[in-house]
Amino acid sequence: MLQIIYETVVKHLKKPIAILILTLILLISESCGEVVKTTFGNHMVYVFISEDNIKEREYLLSKEIRTEVIKYTYKYEVDNNKNLEFTYFPKSNTLNFGPDEFKETKGAEFKIVMISDVKFKKFHSTSTATDVTEPIFFNEHYGVLAIGNVMAPTIVLLPYKSDLKTAEKIFKETLK
Repeated sequence: MLQIIYETVVKHLKKPIAILILTLILLISESCGEVVKTTFGNHMVYVFISEDNIKEREYLLSKEIRTEVIKYTYKYEVDNNKNLEFTYFPKSNTLNFGPDEFKETKGAEFKIVMISDVKFKKFHSTSTATDVTEPIFFNEHYGVLAIGNVMAPTIVLLPYKSDLKTAEKIFKETLK
């Protein structure tokens, strides 16, 4: 396949430009990586507008594991504008949500045995904005547990049909 592309490109372009284009094609295809595994799971999402105003929504999580990244997509069937998408880069231990990048807060780990055997890490935004979304509680195996927000609702993502008491405990963790 690469031989055919190379011969086609070389016929129409000068050799240095052809090599540059082929290198670029290879880099782009490698950075995307092949999907190694995709998993799905239902989640109950608790949206805390305040401690007394809580909405429940059902989301479908799809988790795509690639060679360099893991993509978590939480889909809300009722309104696609409320879908959530996160990209985790294991090598750099960074998490992307929307336009923001998040880094782990060292020493801020905790475990919720009924949800995951792996500890959740607290991630903070690298942005200097005052209305930033943070913290995000996350582990690579489970995905996102909670998204705190100063200016908007806090979201807690639990396994399907979880109880509100667990969600409230996690909500209080985001306020610390």
